[in-house]
Amino acid sequence: MTLRLAAKAWHLLVCCALLAVGMARAEPQATVAVLLSETGRPHLEVLEALRTELGRAPGANIVLVNGQEPVPKGTALIVTVGVSATETVARMGAPAPVLAILIPKASFENLSAQVYGREHQKLSAVFLDLPPRRQLALLHQAFPERKRVALLVGSASEPQAAAFSAAAQELGMSLLSAPVHAESEIYPALQRLLPEADLLLALPDPSVYNSRTIQDILLTSYRFRVPLVGFSPAYVKAGALLALYSTPTRIGSQAADMARSFLAGRPLPLPQYARDFDVGTNPHVARSLGIGVEPENTLRDRLRQSEHLP
Repeated sequence: MTLRLAAKAWHLLVCCALLAVGMARAEPQATVAVLLSETGRPHLEVLEALRTELGRAPGANIVLVNGQEPVPKGTALIVTVGVSATETVARMGAPAPVLAILIPKASFENLSAQVYGREHQKLSAVFLDLPPRRQLALLHQAFPERKRVALLVGSASEPQAAAFSAAAQELGMSLLSAPVHAESEIYPALQRLLPEADLLLALPDPSVYNSRTIQDILLTSYRFRVPLVGFSPAYVKAGALLALYSTPTRIGSQAADMARSFLAGRPLPLPQYARDFDVGTNPHVARSLGIGVEPENTLRDRLRQSEHLP
């Protein structure tokens, strides 16, 4: 009798387990539509991080869309990678809340104000650039004797100029800036700024720093023996002395955390800078310019300690 009851109990447990599996499979998945601005390595690294991290979230279904077709019906969240993808979704009318990543803070705020207006609560971001104070603090720590920092300010970076000025004043540095409204104005602006500058800080403003202009900017800064500080490893490889950046993988993972929180029923998190960052250096450029540069990990760890980061 005991064996017969045990067999019935086991059969009941198996049936319940199969029913639970069937219910889980029948549970609808939340669609996350991802749009890429391009298919270069950084954007693909972000996509891979999203797929890896969101793949752990129950009920999340990632769909890659190309921007030429409508976003899938019933999409819960749209993730845009880069400025042009975010602009594309804005033109569509944003049929779902949007999480923009690999987008400069100024570009994001401009889109938010012009396109989304009062619907800003349906829009968030992980910015491409890092906080102005963090950028200047790195320069202050790495090159304490170099206090005069030059900025080329284009249309996309103009809203950040005041924040850089305030951070420079706080750190005892001087900010030398010049407006640039067209690529033809870049070289004259450099000729005015560089004789008085110790460093040239590049901002992720595509109207100033792009594939057409970067080599001429690097050559001009090198001619004046004023090192360029970039915002990505690619700039260090191209000839910048130093760069402060967050990797696409880290940005993608942070965006996935925000998406998971939203899919779990919480409000879309507020726009934010990347939590973590790295420092890259170019020892060859440092030797050519006769500038001493500490190891990358030393610079990164010191900056993290100054911000009381774990």
